[in-house]
Amino acid sequence: MKNSLLLFIAFFLLQFTILAQQGWFWQNPIPPGNSFRSVKFVNETTGFAVGSDAMILKTTDAGNTWALQDIGYYSYLVDVEFVDENTGLVLDLYNGRIFKTIDAGESWFLVADLEDYTYWDMFFISDNIGWISGYEYILKTTDGGLNWTQYFYHLEYDIDYLFFLNDQIGWAIANNYSSFLTIVLKTTNGGYTWNEYQQLNIPDLQSLYFIDSMNGFAVGTDGTLSGDGGYIWKTTNGGISWNTLFVGIRCNDIKFVNSMIGYAVGVNGTIIKTTNGGSSWSYLLSGVDNNLTSISLIGLDYGWSVGSLGTIIKTTNSGQDWILLSGEPNQRMYSIDFANQYKGIAVGQGGKILRTSNSGQNWDVTVSSSSSWALFSVSFPDSQHIWASGYDGEVIHSSDGGNIWIQQNSGISTPLRSIYFINNQTGWAAGNGGIILKTTNGGNNWFQLNTGTTRRFYTVFFLNSNYGWAAGSYTNMIRTIDGGSTWQPLTVPGSHSFKSMFFLNENLGWLVDGTTNGIGSILKTTDGGITWLIQLDIPYYVFNDVYFKNENIGWVIGRFGQIWHTTDGGNNWILQDDVIFNELHSIAHCETDELWIAGNYEIILYSNDGGIPVELISFIAYTKEHSIILEWETATEKNNQGFVIKRKHNYADWEEIGFVPGHGTTAESQHYSFTDNDVNFGRYEYRLKQIDYDGSFEYSKIVEVEAGTPTEFSLEQNYPNPFNPSTKIRYSVPQSSNVVIKVFDILGNEIETLVNEEKSVGTYEINWHAERLPSGVYFYRLQAGSFVETKKMV
Repeated sequence: MKNSLLLFIAFFLLQFTILAQQGWFWQNPIPPGNSFRSVKFVNETTGFAVGSDAMILKTTDAGNTWALQDIGYYSYLVDVEFVDENTGLVLDLYNGRIFKTIDAGESWFLVADLEDYTYWDMFFISDNIGWISGYEYILKTTDGGLNWTQYFYHLEYDIDYLFFLNDQIGWAIANNYSSFLTIVLKTTNGGYTWNEYQQLNIPDLQSLYFIDSMNGFAVGTDGTLSGDGGYIWKTTNGGISWNTLFVGIRCNDIKFVNSMIGYAVGVNGTIIKTTNGGSSWSYLLSGVDNNLTSISLIGLDYGWSVGSLGTIIKTTNSGQDWILLSGEPNQRMYSIDFANQYKGIAVGQGGKILRTSNSGQNWDVTVSSSSSWALFSVSFPDSQHIWASGYDGEVIHSSDGGNIWIQQNSGISTPLRSIYFINNQTGWAAGNGGIILKTTNGGNNWFQLNTGTTRRFYTVFFLNSNYGWAAGSYTNMIRTIDGGSTWQPLTVPGSHSFKSMFFLNENLGWLVDGTTNGIGSILKTTDGGITWLIQLDIPYYVFNDVYFKNENIGWVIGRFGQIWHTTDGGNNWILQDDVIFNELHSIAHCETDELWIAGNYEIILYSNDGGIPVELISFIAYTKEHSIILEWETATEKNNQGFVIKRKHNYADWEEIGFVPGHGTTAESQHYSFTDNDVNFGRYEYRLKQIDYDGSFEYSKIVEVEAGTPTEFSLEQNYPNPFNPSTKIRYSVPQSSNVVIKVFDILGNEIETLVNEEKSVGTYEINWHAERLPSGVYFYRLQAGSFVETKKMV
């Protein structure tokens, strides 16, 4: 047995369709370095992987190269299933959306839009029959995903995983978040009813796989909140009880090729294998930093596994060797700059240099610098000339757009953390020890300026040949109005470590600060830096870069993949939707509205509009006379065609009841309203479907409101139905009456009295628990005076 990882690293040069509604999009690396949740191969060459940020990747060459696919929607995709080489589905974790392809992933369409909930897993046994599980529910479809029926509900269960042998026999993993017990659910009639088997000796399950109706395997953790310990269990009685086979590393997924050969994958890049039906397991791979979440097997030889940080690995020899297909790019990109909308350069850790000549559709690794440590800053003043500075006083220069790089003699050996050129002759470099260097002949000669300080500089910025600023640690900031010949110290309130600055003119500028004294700050000046106003403070935070398009619209980036945006000069800052969790270091701009951001793990993000979304800042509903009024407000809008109004009455399905046009693209707040005149008594839910001009859309949160008073007795259908073990029964009383509600079995025997008391005018709801009763058909009956109504429940 070999325990090796063959690092076949490729940087894939792919064009891909941008998801218009989200605003910020991956350009590098491809595949993206964000997390994968599921992988599925349909044959030895064609496979799909899904994960965060609405990511669907497809390969047709066994995983050597991958193409990003566009579903026109931003979310976290948690599972991918293919029933044949052409027909597949992906499941959205949070919003109940299921996307489908019937042409091998060339195009995707929304096949189902379920209630906003948490959905964990999906399993299809044929073109038409499939199930999904999630928070409290198991749903089933018999028409390929168009319609879904609830067949299991438990108020305290989180149902994480599904596995079906055929259209009748299947299992699910449930966790009771009240008692913290693990439950194995089993059905033998296609999901109509489920038997529950509590597992007192199993703390947590992540995945399961059955060889036949009796023999199955499961993997999970040791139940601790921290640590990497875990188990593999086996059942020989169809999931009723389980025996421990393996104690070791925590695994997240398990698959078998046949009754003897199986694989499990988990934390720390661990892959283990059995060749004797689970009696013993051998480590094939371990020690990789990433967490493997899913594995797909084709025949005895081929397997692929995916995980966090964009990891994709494969084997072609039954697991003896594993080839790393992606996930290896791990350098921090500290700085990025664009000469125009096409040509850009990013530099970073290990002296790495990435280059693009087509707006970032492709990023190539150009010749790295001699530095084995880091390049901290890059300046790209025209389409040919580039300078970068870094560790040990390194300055490198290219005069042909980044093809060839030449070392320049800076004359110092301390780190130069920022470099800025205003043209191909004049530039400045700043760094440790209060050093600022200047050149007026393209870097052939550098001379040191007298800054009056020995404190470290992180950033230097010049408007023109005269006006410039430098800032750094210990609230160190200076200004020049004569190109650096003389410098004026500036006073900034507080204790700061300044990371970056941006000035629009000689007076108006912004400054960002990393965590010093427990606070990260954004500051603004309107008098060239003489006085500063703190606009935003974030405890234990680091702001790394700032850019303003004009006096109102600007962006700041920092830790945790966060992008902050303002439309009023920084008086108010809005945190845009998180794109990643990696730290972001640098913003680049050009003569158009396009922006680029570089950060850890060689990530480069792109936006053609700065990621300005349709920002919904309020949405309310209230009753007025015999109507319901909806009101909502947006902070900004981008490409907004308008809002579809969707309504749900009591427990009916969502229906479309109107449309309100949007304001296209605007940075100003907009107010909207809609009146629903077609209302009766009962509970109403509303949500907005915001649609862009390109057809992409997003849903708002749901608002609820009670409308009117009942005008007649009514008994509604219980919900959910079928149910196990509890359901809700809703009824309405138009006048004070003695109300009796009873439950009967199919033979007419009275089972239980749910209500027997005087009720005033109103709408009521009962939550009936039926744990002690066997599965089957029951009837519930409401009687109030001469009014009698009976309904059936399962």
